[in-house]
Amino acid sequence: MMNKKGVSEIITTIIIVGIVLVAIGIVYAVIMPIIRGGTQNIDYSERCIEIDLRPTSLSCTPIEASPNYACTANLQRNAGTGNAEFDGVVAVFSEGTNTKTITKATGNIEVMKTGEFVTTVADGVNFGATKVKIAVYFDKTEGGEYICPGTTEYTNA
Repeated sequence: MMNKKGVSEIITTIIIVGIVLVAIGIVYAVIMPIIRGGTQNIDYSERCIEIDLRPTSLSCTPIEASPNYACTANLQRNAGTGNAEFDGVVAVFSEGTNTKTITKATGNIEVMKTGEFVTTVADGVNFGATKVKIAVYFDKTEGGEYICPGTTEYTNA
């Protein structure tokens, strides 16, 4: 008589090994995109730390024959810890607690140089912006933007 018990143990072992390999493949497929995305955000965060960009002045003037205002923020890029280039600046202009606009401008400012951020604020009533907050952003290689979490601000006296 043949011993069929030994054959069933081998088949059971092969099935268990197969299930384990499939489970490892599924976990790998789910975890790897998360890990890759996390490392890219770390790279952007590191580049954000390297950039020291500050607004140095702010002015908003009415546009003739229009209810809108032209707001200009002068920016100074100081020596940070590196020379990382950024893709643009996001600015929030406000008057007290009244936030008027969140706008973006593309372009980089070289280290130890100044630049201007000029935008039109659609208002309809008097708008004397007294504060501007800025943050730099990077265009992600996989699409979208990464806006640096730290902002700097300037307030008119």
